[in-house]
Amino acid sequence: MTASRTFSSHYRSGLVFLSAPGLLVAPLFVAPGAALLHSLQIAVIVTALSLLISGLIWTWMRRRKPALFLSGAGVEIDGLPSIAWPEIAGIGPKGADPNVLELRLREPPSRTRGPFSRGRVFVTPVWRPAPPRGIVLRTSLLQDARSEIENAFGYFLNRGAQSA
Repeated sequence: MTASRTFSSHYRSGLVFLSAPGLLVAPLFVAPGAALLHSLQIAVIVTALSLLISGLIWTWMRRRKPALFLSGAGVEIDGLPSIAWPEIAGIGPKGADPNVLELRLREPPSRTRGPFSRGRVFVTPVWRPAPPRGIVLRTSLLQDARSEIENAFGYFLNRGAQSA
């Protein structure tokens, strides 16, 4: 019995703070409470500590989970529910930008069908919708080169075509 192959790519190390909602939300809850103590100095210290702690938690979470994960079951992109291989028509460059790939879906995604209908969807910096039938991946934010990501997609897409 052989183990199934996988491919994963994390955010580049300098980008772990990218799109950190906790960094913006924490002070909104902490600062007013600290201001009630009638001390600006305490409010500033508490707000700075909440920013630091939420940033550390966000960084820890980002390092554990890959931004892009490919397996025999399908594709997992940070912020999207998993997409099964039969839903994917192909992948290729999007325009002239060398750091962008377009993941083409067989059917246009909607809230009732496709990857946007299953679970919660969070638009993260690594992807964005590309109407009418695509998802754009920004490979410049990932550790692996665009060619490696394209080759990994090609492997899994060809494997699915051979088994069909």
